[in-house]
Amino acid sequence: MLFNSFGYLLFLPLVFFLYWAIKPEKFRMQNILLVAASYFFYGSWDWRFLFLLIFSTAINYFAGLRIWESDSQSKKKVWLVSGIVVNLGFLGFFKYYNFFIESFADLLNVFGINSGLWTLKIILPVGISFYTFHGLSYILDIYNRRIEPTRNVIDYSLFVCFFPLLVAGPVERATHLLPQLKKPRTFLSSNVTDGLKQILWGLFKKMVVADNCAVVVDQIFDNYSVLPANTLLLGAILGLIQIYCDFSGYSDIALGSARLLGIELLQNFNYPLFASSVSDYWKRNHISMTTWFMDYIYYPLTDRGNSLRYWNACIIITFILSGLWHGANWTFIVWGGIHGLMLVVSINSSRRRRKFEKKYNLTDNGFYRFARIVKTFMIVAFVGILFRGKNLTEAVSYMSNIFSASLFSPSIGEFNTGKKSVLIAIVLSAIMFLVEWNERREEKRREEKRREEKRREEYYTIRYPCKKKWQRYSMYYAIILAIILYAGKGQQFVYFQF
Repeated sequence: MLFNSFGYLLFLPLVFFLYWAIKPEKFRMQNILLVAASYFFYGSWDWRFLFLLIFSTAINYFAGLRIWESDSQSKKKVWLVSGIVVNLGFLGFFKYYNFFIESFADLLNVFGINSGLWTLKIILPVGISFYTFHGLSYILDIYNRRIEPTRNVIDYSLFVCFFPLLVAGPVERATHLLPQLKKPRTFLSSNVTDGLKQILWGLFKKMVVADNCAVVVDQIFDNYSVLPANTLLLGAILGLIQIYCDFSGYSDIALGSARLLGIELLQNFNYPLFASSVSDYWKRNHISMTTWFMDYIYYPLTDRGNSLRYWNACIIITFILSGLWHGANWTFIVWGGIHGLMLVVSINSSRRRRKFEKKYNLTDNGFYRFARIVKTFMIVAFVGILFRGKNLTEAVSYMSNIFSASLFSPSIGEFNTGKKSVLIAIVLSAIMFLVEWNERREEKRREEKRREEKRREEYYTIRYPCKKKWQRYSMYYAIILAIILYAGKGQQFVYFQF
């Protein structure tokens, strides 16, 4: 079931009314309802993979108890390793088996050896990367004594399968979500209002901006060899906007849906397209996944060495693994490695940059900050060609074709859907940028106010840059109208394949 489908439009209100029809003090019954609804939500895609989800849940639930109750460190480690092997075994088979077999066969062919290795027609279960990471973080946190295992199987099952986050995240932590599931949730009208606004904005980003950009981006990447360089650059820019609006749109709908039920999920995006450096970008982009890799891979690796060169290598290794997590293709691995290398450069040059900014009084210079944002955006968009390319050969060829004289050509080439589709994608992207730029400014003002009042607001909510009631409602209706008039083809969310 897709968030942008008619089925979800019926499913969410039904779950909402049934959920709040149960008295809050009977929150265990609410949890049972949410588990049943989540299994129905997941099974509507392919009911057969429900068994894999339930088996994965049972394995991690049991492993968590055994790790906690074992009376020796060696037994704890055996149960931990067993849990990790089972989790990664499932993920490796369904997601990476064919990739590794084909890569190994290609390597043998280089030496003239015909391996005759077989690949399998494997269907990738939706969301397996996300719920596998939920289970891994759970048993790792128990082993490291960050949390105690939950003995209520319904609570743990809901932590793994909660439908807003089940198929494309955010990557939740047991330390954050489980405590919310173990106590009554209070119905608040403000949660409903904020949740609906966030869902609406997520639908706009996905259905209006991302899907219209996808029409143009698909044509450019499919015909990159005959299009001028300026069009290829436009394809890279719109490709980054498409990925961001597609995934952050999903996250907005997920967070908004959970908030309707009185549950807060982890923030996943914090205006990454306005980042001023690569390191700033990864503090803002896909936050739950980035922090997962840092907490469970980077920091454990750095415990084994204390030299700067070693730490830099750990960053690159972590991002290569992050790239592999995104997809079973060498394009993702190289994309992750390049981002890791850029992050190392960004971090190691930050001190010199701050000295330079201080020397020339650039810290509060608006033009300088904007120039850094544009530079970071263009770098990330260019490297993002690897993320979008079908293979390394195509991606490298696309990149090299950008550096030609046609980069300054007044013509952008021909499109099957007409140049009107290009204009629509650009205008809709510009509207999205303006709204989020204004919201970012408002959020900075709110942050300054919170600092003054020594208060913290933990979760991100779309509030829209409109002060008066009539302005807000005009914007809501405008967004709904845009969704009706300019919604794309209803394409599947990009991150479903991960």
